[in-house]
Amino acid sequence: MLLADRISLIGRHRAVLRQFWMAIIAGFGAASLIVFGAATAIAQQQGYPYYVANTAPPDAYLALRSEPSSRTGQRLMEMPNDTRLEVLTKRPDGWWLVKTFPSGMQGWALSGVGRKSWIVCCKTGAPESSASASNGSGGQGPIPTSAVASSGPATEILVYANLQSPDVAKSLNGGINLKATSGASKDRIAAAFVKFDLLVDGQYSYGQTLLQIIGGKVAQPRGSVHYRRDRSPDLKSQFLETANVLGAVVRAFKSKNPSIKQDLEPSTSIDRAALIFVPQRVIEKGAARDFQQRLAAKNLILISTLTVDDIRAGYTALKSDMIAAGERSRNVRNAILGAAPDDTSRYGALAKSDRTILRNPCVVNNRTQLPEARGLLLNKDVIRWFVNDEGQEAALGQPSVLQTLDEIYAAMVRPDGQCTAVVAPVGQISTVAKALVRDGISFDIYPATFPASDLRFAYAKSRGFNDIDEFNLADAFRPMLSPATAQELRRHGVMTKDNWSKAVERMKVANYSGSASVQDVIQFLEDERNAALMHKSPADVRESRLRATQETQAAERAQLAQQYPYQAIIVCGSPQLVTTACFSAGHNVYTDLELRNGDDYGLYKIYQISQLGRVTPQGRVVDLREHFEIKMQNGSEMLTLSLRIVETKTGKEVFRKDAGRFDVLSVRN
Repeated sequence: MLLADRISLIGRHRAVLRQFWMAIIAGFGAASLIVFGAATAIAQQQGYPYYVANTAPPDAYLALRSEPSSRTGQRLMEMPNDTRLEVLTKRPDGWWLVKTFPSGMQGWALSGVGRKSWIVCCKTGAPESSASASNGSGGQGPIPTSAVASSGPATEILVYANLQSPDVAKSLNGGINLKATSGASKDRIAAAFVKFDLLVDGQYSYGQTLLQIIGGKVAQPRGSVHYRRDRSPDLKSQFLETANVLGAVVRAFKSKNPSIKQDLEPSTSIDRAALIFVPQRVIEKGAARDFQQRLAAKNLILISTLTVDDIRAGYTALKSDMIAAGERSRNVRNAILGAAPDDTSRYGALAKSDRTILRNPCVVNNRTQLPEARGLLLNKDVIRWFVNDEGQEAALGQPSVLQTLDEIYAAMVRPDGQCTAVVAPVGQISTVAKALVRDGISFDIYPATFPASDLRFAYAKSRGFNDIDEFNLADAFRPMLSPATAQELRRHGVMTKDNWSKAVERMKVANYSGSASVQDVIQFLEDERNAALMHKSPADVRESRLRATQETQAAERAQLAQQYPYQAIIVCGSPQLVTTACFSAGHNVYTDLELRNGDDYGLYKIYQISQLGRVTPQGRVVDLREHFEIKMQNGSEMLTLSLRIVETKTGKEVFRKDAGRFDVLSVRN
């Protein structure tokens, strides 16, 4: 998303910055913007007469560092011999503050040691594309607006970066890369545009000049400045908004720094931004010393400079993109409006224009369309479009599922309706759109459509399925199968519902079982495969398997019976209810369960009973030793508490008793 996709310059932020900048606005001539990194005193440019020399292998370069020390700070870049430099400050210890050509990066370099000098003077002539024409050079004062707009490259914007910010990383080759770390900045980096919010006011010559540079005019927007490339069909008027100046600057910066992939999020606070875009004259004005101190406190390093030509080129590219985006949006809109009512090959989204925020779009209750609709609602760009704010991370709730398209339309036209949007095949979107046009209700159409197969696959992946065929198999059952069950069926050769039907038929012919549950059919397929290897029938294999299972269980019971000859089976109301329901009398009154089991003893509170024994279809089962004693009291007014004692080996019941409210069950052996 381009920065100009949406810029909101809130009035209170504008007022705060206006008070600060009014002191330094006077005398602005040509627009000057700079991108910074480490803040220090900025001297007026005197050309680049110094250069790097006398470095030799294995380290044939001079290091440019963020601090005047080889032990602290970071290496910003490696400067080979003949790198042109402007010296800004000289320290007695040999560390000089320099600015490099042509990158404009600023930092500290060790000028030499003893008799060996690594920064020498002087090369004659200015380097090509130098910033010697920028305002303030040679102490000549501000350059007239006309000269800036027509002259060669001049430094206009300085770009600074905070290398200690978690959102900024320094790559091994000395370049600056951005990496968003968490939260709302996951896909974008905060960037502060100093005094850009004042550009909306035509009375400031700075705003007029910068707009003139890129060939625009000063707009007088009402309230906040907004641009939505998928909203307004009047693109020409959008070019006049100051928000596009910001977009031009960002486009120019990213063009000169192709390694930066993240989107830049505008900010009016330099205290929370990873990048700072600053007009050059702001740094040079004496009234901006406070701002210079704030830059220094943030450990900002100059990483790039933008010239008038850079900004103009950025604006041209931005304008082309906006025109192309607008054309695509119109083409999509026209294609959807012209779609046949039964067209389900692609999906789109439509929303009422007067929405403020949307959490629950509506879809039609059609089992062949719900997965596709939910797949579209996984798209982050669509989500941001729905909530009407492309600058925020947002999430949508589950869509509201209505029975028919007529119900959705009725819900949309009501002022308090539950639907302010619909996600559906383009044929249904077209039907809704035509009805809204007929009734004079404004709406927006998302400027893209999506193939139904892609959306179905996106939804399948979100549910844990490996591919669309696996999802389609699971979706053919009601209730829908889990990914694990669908994978198990495919492992046994069931790829479609037709394969399933044939497996069930074979199961009946083989007199295997009268059940057709998914788990029984999977077990049949397993036995069928083993039967083919053993030259037996599936029913014979099943019989042998069940017999072996019974023998194993009997052996396990016999072994368990030696240590635990009895079992207590506790039931509250019915085996399907939780046991603890009988140990609550209401009004914060609870009963207990007391158990002495051999040499072990425990008094179990209501929150501890779930740790006792295990839950089975018969109830909660507790293994008992030869000698035991159990006491429990029923606290429930509505449920009966039951206790049974059975022999572990035979299952024979040797004790049973039920208890009503506040009755006590007690048994010992």
